[in-house]
Amino acid sequence: MLRSAAAILVQEIADLRSVISPLELLTPTNYGAMKRQWLESGRKFFNPQFIYDLDAIRINLHQAETILRNLDEVRTYFYAEQSDPLGKLVYNSFDLRCQEFYYLAIFLQTLLAGTPGDHYEEPLAKLYGTIDTSDLTLAKAMIEKSPAQALRDKFTENPDLPEASRKKLDKFFKENLFDFRGMLLEAQKDTLKAKDLDAHDIAKHFQTVLNYMRKYATLGLHMSAEEAKSPSYQIEISPKYTAVSVRTFSASGKSVIGIPVDRKVNGLKLVALVGHELNSHYRSAMSTRNLYRNIIEYCEEDLLIPLVPFISHSLNGTMSEALAKFSDIQVIGANSIPKPYQVLAIDFVKQGHNFGETMEYVFELARQNHKTEDSALNNAWKYAYRIFRGQTDTSSHCGYAFTKDQCYLRGFTQALREISQTDDWSIETFPDLLRYSTLTLDEIKAIGDYENESKCILNDPYRDYPHLISNCLGEPLLSPVEYAANLLL
Repeated sequence: MLRSAAAILVQEIADLRSVISPLELLTPTNYGAMKRQWLESGRKFFNPQFIYDLDAIRINLHQAETILRNLDEVRTYFYAEQSDPLGKLVYNSFDLRCQEFYYLAIFLQTLLAGTPGDHYEEPLAKLYGTIDTSDLTLAKAMIEKSPAQALRDKFTENPDLPEASRKKLDKFFKENLFDFRGMLLEAQKDTLKAKDLDAHDIAKHFQTVLNYMRKYATLGLHMSAEEAKSPSYQIEISPKYTAVSVRTFSASGKSVIGIPVDRKVNGLKLVALVGHELNSHYRSAMSTRNLYRNIIEYCEEDLLIPLVPFISHSLNGTMSEALAKFSDIQVIGANSIPKPYQVLAIDFVKQGHNFGETMEYVFELARQNHKTEDSALNNAWKYAYRIFRGQTDTSSHCGYAFTKDQCYLRGFTQALREISQTDDWSIETFPDLLRYSTLTLDEIKAIGDYENESKCILNDPYRDYPHLISNCLGEPLLSPVEYAANLLL
């Protein structure tokens, strides 16, 4: 293929990929109406009838199939990446994204057929994994005891763990979890909790923090310089969002930070959202994009640059949520340990229970876990809805569950295992490597292996830079989360 033709093909793939967002396709067009029906019923357990935009799903499936056909032709332009140790990182990620897209296309086919997820190749299992027995055991223990005690039993008080691993985790837990009450003083938390903020306030503060992060992205490398000129992520307030979220891909073809139009939070929650969405999801996306762009340029295959967002963002999301949960704990404290409800509810649905029954099940779990009735009911709706994404008739006992939400607890426990196993001679700790959390665990570990072998830390203008640089007066800069808190205090 001529290089000019290849460049056109690469750009076509990048453009098609930019508009495919599985979570947008799995947001019912009548979500707002169904939620209002639930609220007006007095929040009773029921089985909503969801409607999805089948035309959008059909179009996205066609686009995904076009991408898959064209990716094989593009593969031949990865020669340098396949032979160079750095390039192999990018090529392996490209190969994994191709596999993920294959299973995404199969899943979209099942949605159109009215049998979501039902295919002999099990697309959801390939994309998000199945419920891990150890995670299920841990989730049950979190209800029976407490989240903190269940984690102690599994890790720091587990006699089967090697002593060196237990010591590392014990130190990490003491500094970041059990004895940790968050980065803020109780008086500061009280002040923040007293502030009421709506969607427009959230957007305003998000924009201010994003401007701050972009201003101090270090070293003036390509990604940080381009971000300053033309930011890739735009903030959008819309009723189509059901939660505040960072979306690398959207139907508009742009990377967006979506805010539900009716979202209201207190000041402490806003600071936590800054940590979760901006200093975790956004920063990780930019870090990984920057890394892979630099590698592609180093390997002199510039025509592949448009594919950087595609290559650097896994559909899986497990490590992204691990990093974000660590941030939640830093802001709020141990109360932000991942909840067990998603894992238990997915297992419950897999056993053949419908939406209403799952709501009741989650409600009872939350009450058992000392939640108020109001909080338990909200949890019941939220988790049941997220697990039944893609299902139209939620009264069905077919056993379908959208399994992505197990990533919160799974990501957290996987990260803890990696922390316990990190060798003392490793050039970076695993929490440091989580700045590339838009990748899978194996990809992140491969980056760590490369750094250990080469004895160098890969350059990243988007890492948690305030700890590394000072302002013009030589004073340490605030982290984005500290900066957000100061805006409100």
